[in-house]
Amino acid sequence: MEPSNDYVVKCWQCGAEYNALESTFCNHPSPSKICPFCLNCFCQASEEYQKNFWDQSPRKLLEEKLIMENKASLMLGEMLIRAGKITTEQLKEAIEKQKVIRKHLGEIIVMMDLLTPEELELYLIDQKQIEEIDLKNIKINTGLVEQIGIDFCSLHRVIPLEILTVNHLEALRLAVTPEVDLNQVKKNERIRDFTVIPYIAKPEEIDRVLRVLKGDVDQKDVLVLDDMSDDQVGSV
Repeated sequence: MEPSNDYVVKCWQCGAEYNALESTFCNHPSPSKICPFCLNCFCQASEEYQKNFWDQSPRKLLEEKLIMENKASLMLGEMLIRAGKITTEQLKEAIEKQKVIRKHLGEIIVMMDLLTPEELELYLIDQKQIEEIDLKNIKINTGLVEQIGIDFCSLHRVIPLEILTVNHLEALRLAVTPEVDLNQVKKNERIRDFTVIPYIAKPEEIDRVLRVLKGDVDQKDVLVLDDMSDDQVGSV
C-alpha cells in the first residue's frame, strides 16, 4: 500500500483545516508547519497540540522535520562562526554531541560553555536574517557610527546599524563584508562589551556608505542618514 499524501489537521490559531504534508515549514530552530490560511506556524501552540501533531504525523513528515532541523542547526553554527563565537572544530564537536544527547545544537553549544543562554536567544532572533542585508534600504545612525568611530569602521569596512537589548544583554548589529575578520573587530574597546550580530553586505555597498559618511559623496542622492543620538537606539 502506498503512503497517503494527506495529513489533514486543524490550525490551532484560525481553526481552518489544511493538509500538513503540502504546507510549508517555518524557519524557526525547531520548525513546524505554516497554516496556508492564516500564515501562522504552530511554534507558539500548546504543548498538547504540538505533541498530538507529531505523534500522529506520518513518517514522511517526521523525516522532513529532521532535515529542516539539521538545516537550521547548520545555519546557526555558520552564524556563530562568522560572529567569532565558536570555531569550526567546536561546531564539529557540538554536532557529534548532538547525535548522542538529542538536543538542539544551540542548547549543546550553551552546555559546552561556548555561549550563554542570553547570547543564544539573540542569535536565534536574528537567525533568519543573518545571510545578507541590503544597505540601500537601511537608515544609517550617524550617532552610532560616531560612537564606534568612523576611522575604525573604514579600516575594517564595517557599518554599525543598531544596538538592541535582550534580557539585559546588549547586542550590536553590524553590517560587514564577507571577508571581515570579526575576531579582530571585536578587540576594539568600543565593541568588545557587545554581543556582535553580523550581517553580510556587498563590499561595494559598505564602501559606498563609508564614502558618504566621510563626506566624499552627496548623501542626499545616495543614502538616508538618521541623526538619532546614542540613547535613542532601539531595544527589544
